[in-house]
Amino acid sequence: MASSLFREKSLKRISSPEQLNDYIKVSQPSVWIALAAAAAFVVAVLIWSVAGTVPTRVEAVAVEDGGGLTCYLSTEDAVDVAPGMTVELSTGEHGAVTAVDDLPLSVEEVSQSLTSDYARDSVVTSDWSIPVQIDVDGALEPGHLYQVYITTGSVSPISFLLSS
Repeated sequence: MASSLFREKSLKRISSPEQLNDYIKVSQPSVWIALAAAAAFVVAVLIWSVAGTVPTRVEAVAVEDGGGLTCYLSTEDAVDVAPGMTVELSTGEHGAVTAVDDLPLSVEEVSQSLTSDYARDSVVTSDWSIPVQIDVDGALEPGHLYQVYITTGSVSPISFLLSS
């Protein structure tokens, strides 16, 4: 007598034509909708990570000096900044970098050009700072401090995953 791996009763039940559709009824339409939504989200994230860009910025505090804005960047941050780069102020105004000095200034040298210690402490972030001149499209109040964001480039999000 040959022994079968499955019981004969189970084999008869599975081979009957009336029961062939029972296995498809296990998944409900709500499961397929959730699966399709998850797949659409994954596809959207993949498209964004390849086609989208994330701006890289340098953040600084600038002072209005009569002819535009001047911010003082650390030597590490100033390496990435060049004339022509776009600038956005926290007030919503836009502008562009017009000049980046070659030589850094000490805190004492920066203090001579600023009117108050508060401005110096807000603008200077390191012992040696490189002055960056910014031309702004709108009118600004003389002597006021402004938060500025200099866009130094853009990065594709997929590069964060591929660079590691």
